[in-house]
Amino acid sequence: MKHCIAALGLLLLGFLYSCSHDNVDIQIVTETEISRGYSPFHIINSSFIASPTRVQTIHCQNIQTGKVYDIVVNNEAIVLSPHSPLVLWPLDCLSAVSSLDTIFSCTNNTINVRNYLREDITSYKIPNIYTPSFNQYSCLQRKGNLMLIGNASKTIRFAKQADRKLYYQQVKPLLWMKIDAGSIYCENFGMYPNSYQLSGNNYADLFPSACFGDEHHICVSFAADDSLYLYKDTSLIMTKLAKSHYINRFNAISDSLSQDMSFFKKYLTHEPKYMKVAYDPYQSRYYRIVQHRMKNEEDERFWSVIILDKHLNVLGEKKFSVNYNARVFVPTAFGILMKYADKKENKLMLVKFIVDNNIRI
Repeated sequence: MKHCIAALGLLLLGFLYSCSHDNVDIQIVTETEISRGYSPFHIINSSFIASPTRVQTIHCQNIQTGKVYDIVVNNEAIVLSPHSPLVLWPLDCLSAVSSLDTIFSCTNNTINVRNYLREDITSYKIPNIYTPSFNQYSCLQRKGNLMLIGNASKTIRFAKQADRKLYYQQVKPLLWMKIDAGSIYCENFGMYPNSYQLSGNNYADLFPSACFGDEHHICVSFAADDSLYLYKDTSLIMTKLAKSHYINRFNAISDSLSQDMSFFKKYLTHEPKYMKVAYDPYQSRYYRIVQHRMKNEEDERFWSVIILDKHLNVLGEKKFSVNYNARVFVPTAFGILMKYADKKENKLMLVKFIVDNNIRI
């Protein structure tokens, strides 16, 4: 089993795809072979520990066993910890790691703090007037003593168009939390886009994706809305268009088909959407990940990432084959870690790529 395969030469776009809008230069600089297979083994993407020697450790946790493994990244290589199963799969939506010895998770209106052996350290009760919720793109985020997660309603229904209009108009979809002096302070905030509030459309995205940026900033993205929203703590300070070149329209789910599981499953994989937004503190950039429309099952599938500066100015957009897993996208001090499935050679690789600092639209 190989722990590290360093690509000493630059592999120029060997696995990437380009098009007329694809104005981002990417160099693949490192590959590491990992095991094939599905597993409840997750990258906990909010834990970055950089040492003065320019080595960064990213923690991964097996959700079933609680056992934690490390990925160590530097300028030349990606090294996985000895005895790890070397199987990495999508991001953990439950936990945000704070340091080497504590894990924060949110269940049953409670923030639980545990060590890596899953032993309880302490807990904080979230008032029942809030409903912390998440999906695969709206997970628990942590920055210092601040936390962020989706917020739902216990009383307003969502099944019919009239219900959704009311939901979009009245529910604040995010929950901001602050731990201070042994207590937790909570505030729900945010608003659904005007297009949601006016139409009541169902885009299968009850919760937005959100991430902490620099200072006290929070960036918010909705699946079927071309704009991004920048908050300072819980106050909106900027709305900016961040449209993908690959999305020309959004199709909603009609109420008559909302209970058709076959249609719903196809909708989730075939319709375009903005999947998530992530912040790179090392480059002061935001990344908005985009799922592309797929017309037929036999079509080759793609996704892309929109790259923005910290003021939400679009710098470029890069298109990827789905051989790259869009859900494993982890900024590090040395580039971005992704997971690539090489079907021809029957192996998986973690790929670290570096975005050209001089990119412009």
